[in-house]
Amino acid sequence: MPKRIEAHKIDTQANRKMIAQLDENWLVRDQQDRDYGIDLTIERYGNEEATGDYFLVQLKGKKAGFSENVKLSSFPVKTIKYALLFNIPFFVFHTSIKSNETKFIWLQKYAETKLEEMRLP
Repeated sequence: MPKRIEAHKIDTQANRKMIAQLDENWLVRDQQDRDYGIDLTIERYGNEEATGDYFLVQLKGKKAGFSENVKLSSFPVKTIKYALLFNIPFFVFHTSIKSNETKFIWLQKYAETKLEEMRLP
């Protein structure tokens, strides 16, 4: 019999909480196929008008609250390299179930500014 592990439950809760926090003019699109690190595409609308602004999101859920800033410790290098292929923003959203708070990192900017000395294999 299939079992739903705790990590999957946390991801589902985090996804629901994060989406509930978004502006009503943002359209969220789930990925239908294997995502390879992309969980959602979000398009911003200005009232009823499309803006053409959109970005990609990988969502990470956690049960506990945040201590301070979100860090990408032990984050897969292959995901960072994948994000660098896109010419649109690629964000990692961290959502806490406990605090109902979402923090984010713009992955390309993070790699550009924080990882400039590190060589990505």
